[in-house]
Amino acid sequence: RSTAQHTTRSSRTGPSRTRENPLEPHKAKEKRESERESKIGSTMSPATDPLTAAVPEATSPAADAPTPTSETTTDSTALPADAAPGPAAGEAAEEIPSSPPQLPLDEPGCPALMMFGQDHNDLLGTVTPQRLAMLNCSLSERMGVSSVGMLGREQSQGQLGLSYQTRLGVLKAELLTNGIVQTTLEGLQPLPFMQITTQAAFVKQGLAMGGLQTVCMTPVGFLMGSVNLMGQMSCEFVSGAPAGDGQVMFGAHVWGFPGIYGGTKAALEWTRPVLDEQGEFTGRLSAITLACTRPRKEFEGVSTVSLTAANRMSETNSVLASIERNAQGNIEMAVGGSGLVRPGMRMRGRFTTKGVLGMALELPTEKSNLTLSMEIGSDGREPKFGATVQLSP
Repeated sequence: RSTAQHTTRSSRTGPSRTRENPLEPHKAKEKRESERESKIGSTMSPATDPLTAAVPEATSPAADAPTPTSETTTDSTALPADAAPGPAAGEAAEEIPSSPPQLPLDEPGCPALMMFGQDHNDLLGTVTPQRLAMLNCSLSERMGVSSVGMLGREQSQGQLGLSYQTRLGVLKAELLTNGIVQTTLEGLQPLPFMQITTQAAFVKQGLAMGGLQTVCMTPVGFLMGSVNLMGQMSCEFVSGAPAGDGQVMFGAHVWGFPGIYGGTKAALEWTRPVLDEQGEFTGRLSAITLACTRPRKEFEGVSTVSLTAANRMSETNSVLASIERNAQGNIEMAVGGSGLVRPGMRMRGRFTTKGVLGMALELPTEKSNLTLSMEIGSDGREPKFGATVQLSP
């Protein structure tokens, strides 16, 4: 028999889906049994909780995929174990199918392999227009306050946070404009080679979401595992080895649900830093990164593959190039770079074979940074403009 549960799907795990209620034939049978028992004086009153949903027992994780929709499915009927009638004599018990948890189609639900392709990711994030304001201020040696505001076309979002350094780690509390209170404990070290980060989000009704992340250092690299209250899990391993004057790093990220494979993302990167006579990093660096993402076999598409190359001539000047095949099989190439116009002013840009040009002007100072960005395309799209302000008084 099914147990009362409530299933909530996050926007990060892909679109929500609905399907016909598999309990309908079972309910009709129970109704007939109830009418028969009422004639002999027995009564049956199934418990109904509007805050819970009945979820049938899992029979096979490879159930048919439901039809996509923009709403979340809930079934508020639950049958107590003592009141549910059993199958009639000589009749086999009905097997109730269940749908597997919804998995992201092409990306994991948490950041993956963020150490790879840092120059390319930084350039792409800078030239993408966004209207964002950030403030970070230290109230004391252990306490700090931060705020983030983002202005969107349809809606705006804000966040106000407070952090405090404790003996166990950094404790954070953040309030979002939608009424969610998020708490985080970072840097908890139960063992010298292990760090744990916990996160919980609360709404007016109670706990809405939570997650746990663990990082373990091993002799050959570091291993990171993540899990949230929806049951989504991921495991990531990163290792490196010297290769002549440079270094080679390899990383693999696997995600899914218990018993259900979601996908794999792997990356291979070669870097060659330039050091001075004292062995200090001069800011000059060359890097080549190869990355591939392969979702589960039910995904209708091809593996995403990208190859990027970056060359830093100095801390402010760099040149980048990339080629990528997306999930639809289309090939896109891009070139970009950064250059110092004058002290305190840097220009960054990126152009793709689709005719999209992104430009950004950075004005950094000692305690602030202002970035003005725009994006135009040759396909008739409207130009986009953005500004990012960062303050650290």
